[in-house]
Amino acid sequence: MDPKELDLIGHIEELRTAVIRILVWLAVGTAIAWSVRSQLMSWLEYPAIEGARRGGLEDFSFHIFEPAGGILLMMQIALLGGTVLMFGFIVWELWRFVRHALSARERRYVYIVLPVSVLLFASGVSFCYIVTPAAFGFLIRFNVELGVEAQFILSSYLRFFMRLLLMFGLAFQTPLVLWFLAHLELVSSARLWATWRWAIVIIMLIAAIVTPTPDPFNMMLLAGPMMVLYFLSLGLVEMVERARSKRRRSEVSVMASPLQSPAALQAARTEAETDQHPDLEAEHVRLERLYAETGGMLPVEPQDDAGETGGEQP
Repeated sequence: MDPKELDLIGHIEELRTAVIRILVWLAVGTAIAWSVRSQLMSWLEYPAIEGARRGGLEDFSFHIFEPAGGILLMMQIALLGGTVLMFGFIVWELWRFVRHALSARERRYVYIVLPVSVLLFASGVSFCYIVTPAAFGFLIRFNVELGVEAQFILSSYLRFFMRLLLMFGLAFQTPLVLWFLAHLELVSSARLWATWRWAIVIIMLIAAIVTPTPDPFNMMLLAGPMMVLYFLSLGLVEMVERARSKRRRSEVSVMASPLQSPAALQAARTEAETDQHPDLEAEHVRLERLYAETGGMLPVEPQDDAGETGGEQP
């Protein structure tokens, strides 16, 4: 069999092994999440319950309108919780599969980028979990002032809340994305500073689209941190540019160093030769003077002995 086909079969086997391992980790994580489903559900319900309390509703509960709605919902939550719980192991299995195709420099970047990305995503999720009760309190208080009874469907609330968690986690990746683009020289701090007004407009539009409710309060909960992260990203881009400029200046200085200059090497070689043969220095001076007197045309001295050139040519 062709060696390329053998190599392809080997990669397919490695991929198959990685997929099986990932499925096993997902199964283990889902089982663990299912065993603590009550605590997990309480954690997810807390922002709405706390928001209802702040909005003046002490007697607040969720509703399910389908017979199998509860168990189907808990299965989805257990699967999602298992994925989050085993996320590190899943990433490790993927890394074991792709690391051999990366260079040492690319692997070094992964070691830096991946932990920072996870930390930023967790920060976004935590921030969302902290500020969401205030958002729910505002919405419920507004409904109470209208004289409308607030009744939440559990599945709708969870979709809404999980969507917010995901969007906040992704929004907090902004510094990392701009840092990566700056390394590729696709963005510059000058361009980002010149277009910061447009960036704010785009951030507001994204927040308005992503936020499920049309009120400006919830929109600013997402837009505000994104604006702060944008300007923090400008600082990161400037740091990347300064490091790149410093590295390039050092490279230029090394290339322009007298020890590396070809002209300097030739001069050093000539100086060494004249030191070994002092009569060469006098000969060089004589030739330079003769060159200046003849206007750049050195005379050709006739040869007296034809035998020195190998005899007369026929």
